[in-house]
Amino acid sequence: NTPQQSKHMSKEELADYDEDEAAAPAVTHNRGIGDVVSMPIVWWCFFTLFFYNIAFWGIASWLPTYLLKSRGFSLSQMGVGASLPFFMGTIGFYISGHVSDKFFRNARQMPVVIGAVLGAVFVYLTAIAPSGELAIAAQMVGFFFITIGLSAIFTLPVAVMPKEMVGSAAGVVNTAGQIAGFLSPLLVGYILSVTSNNYSIVFNLFVVCLAIAALSSTRIRKTADQ
Repeated sequence: NTPQQSKHMSKEELADYDEDEAAAPAVTHNRGIGDVVSMPIVWWCFFTLFFYNIAFWGIASWLPTYLLKSRGFSLSQMGVGASLPFFMGTIGFYISGHVSDKFFRNARQMPVVIGAVLGAVFVYLTAIAPSGELAIAAQMVGFFFITIGLSAIFTLPVAVMPKEMVGSAAGVVNTAGQIAGFLSPLLVGYILSVTSNNYSIVFNLFVVCLAIAALSSTRIRKTADQ
């Protein structure tokens, strides 16, 4: 229930936590949803997750079809090829929190920036890869970095918002992810239908969305004016 009860907390972390607690102003009233949505930092988190999830769910939804129709994979090849990026993504999700805690405790937005930028590079390399096997290899590395950034996004409301607003802020931010998860597969399907299955346009869209997410996340800092 508290950091002090966790055996995984070091003395240095507990000291930092106690220092933050002592410096934090006392909560004199409950914060409503109006207070949450009036904070610019909430909207920077919102748009970061929105554009990030456009790319994430677009890739996750359409990768099997891409391998079948654009790369000429058989069903059995597609089953293996489409699963490998998710395997790397599992590793990315797992280590993201450890990396954030160890190296970016005072800059939680940086794993998002790094994940988005490197993810975008390998998404682009997926599109221009000369063979299906190289496309899968590029997508494995890309998905690894994308999931590192995606996992780190969900630490941001906890890290940068006042404690009495974390729950509401996380709900608002996650709404962006859900909207993007709904729209992304539909958007990709529409683009493919009007461009005669031009996956290059789709991958370029993902690159642009990850770049926007990276830029947006650089505005997320724990400062009083946000």
